[in-house]
Amino acid sequence: MDVPDHQFGGNIGVFVPFGLLLPFLFKRARSYAGFAVIFGGIIVLLESLQMFLRVGTADVDDLILNEIGGLIGLWVFHRFQSLLTVDRTSVKPSG
Repeated sequence: MDVPDHQFGGNIGVFVPFGLLLPFLFKRARSYAGFAVIFGGIIVLLESLQMFLRVGTADVDDLILNEIGGLIGLWVFHRFQSLLTVDRTSVKPSG
């Protein structure tokens, strides 16, 4: 992939928030496989619209980098979720 640095960072960074948002909207998007399918479909739709409307350029590199950005966001979602989840088996009842 011969991708300029600004495109590389932009395509990844812009789509990280999707990885944080989609798991809240769709329970199926909380797994990596489910997220990849749902988000991949959204990205293909967006890239297709770019191509047909002749706005910007549609490129396979964009698909890959956008998916990576979304998956990074999902990874962050899982890290925060694990921090906020209380392990109820280790909590002893008082009294």
